[in-house]
Amino acid sequence: MILTIDIGGGSTEFVIGYQVKKYNIEKVIGSSGTIRKIEKAVYKGYAQDLRADVRDLDEFQRDWCFNKEDLKKWVEKPINEKRDKGVKKRRKLFNKRSGFIVAGAVVLEEIFISLGLEEMEV
Repeated sequence: MILTIDIGGGSTEFVIGYQVKKYNIEKVIGSSGTIRKIEKAVYKGYAQDLRADVRDLDEFQRDWCFNKEDLKKWVEKPINEKRDKGVKKRRKLFNKRSGFIVAGAVVLEEIFISLGLEEMEV
C-alpha cells in the first residue's frame, strides 16, 4: 500500500484517509510544494552542521527522499539559528514558502511520529 501526503498552505491531506494506521504501508510519497522544498533543503544540507552555507550539489545524484532523522534535524535548525540569519537563509532557499515552511515541517514531523514513518519519497 502507498500513502501520499500533501501539506498545503492551510490543509494536510492523506490519500487513504484517517484510518491509515490499520494499513500496511510500504512506501510514503510526499506530493506538495512544501514537502518538495523540505526534500530540497535536506539534499542541499540545510540542517547539517558541517557547513554554514547551503551547499550547491546540483552535479550529484539526488535520491528524492528523506528520512525521519533528516526531518528532525531540519525542524530543529530554525530553533537553533539566530533569527535574522535564519530568516535570510530560509528566504533564499524557500522563496515564497519561507513564511510557513517551518510550520509545514513541524506538521510533517508529527505525521512521521504518529504513523511510525521512517522515510518519504518525493
